[in-house]
Amino acid sequence: MISLDQILDKTELVLIDGSIQSSKEGGDQTNRQVKAKFNPHNIQEKIKSVLYLGYALEHQNALTTPEIIQEIGAYKRKIMHHRDYLIKHSPKDYERQAFYIPHANHRKLQKTIDKKILLLSSLIKAVNSTYEKAVLRSFKPEEIGFELLANTIKAISISERVKKKEKQELDSDERLLATAYWAAFTTDIKPAVVTADFDLVKLNRAMYSTLPEGFKRLKKAMSKTRIFFGNSDGYKQITDLDRSYSIHSDIMMSRVCSYLVQAHELSGLSLV
Repeated sequence: MISLDQILDKTELVLIDGSIQSSKEGGDQTNRQVKAKFNPHNIQEKIKSVLYLGYALEHQNALTTPEIIQEIGAYKRKIMHHRDYLIKHSPKDYERQAFYIPHANHRKLQKTIDKKILLLSSLIKAVNSTYEKAVLRSFKPEEIGFELLANTIKAISISERVKKKEKQELDSDERLLATAYWAAFTTDIKPAVVTADFDLVKLNRAMYSTLPEGFKRLKKAMSKTRIFFGNSDGYKQITDLDRSYSIHSDIMMSRVCSYLVQAHELSGLSLV
């Protein structure tokens, strides 16, 4: 295991994944799932997680992507929605909506609600701070070849069902990985990706396993990209690029090859 500080100290470019966002959190949910995700203990843990992300983004060699920043912004809006609901409704409303286990003593329940509102306000403050740092560390390659590479990874992700169905519309993982690959391909840098999301590990494996033969320079760049999976307790470099993935659809394989050929021809860079 290796610490975040060690990765940052030893790596010229570190791409930071934002693991604070979940497609099932907050929003308009008014059920026991929201109660569980936003109980006081979980909120305190989320504050630590957000501040940890902000700490990572303070480093000059740490970058993130516009898509991660959008997720942080969406997360903030969901927290604010939940806090505003708590402020506007009475304890009876919470009991009726199953936000809490019903209390006979509404005064006691109101104290719990007030504590939760304060914690959510602290979480919003932490998210604001991290969001501002992320904006300053945002990076997106402008070349057409990068966009085609990102499309390639997205196509493989869908073909191999790397992510759950409800997450397939999101492309932050694909574009974060494409940014790392592109940096490795266009420079001498050996970038690292730091994540707590195993989807990125699976996506890297799928891309490495299914890349059509002939794109040797691109595969070499991919092999230079290191994926570190874990959390604040430590990270493990994923070196097992098993070949359990393969594109079975001829149509999808044709699409992947088309993206890569266009990237090869339009970028002015040889992928083969």
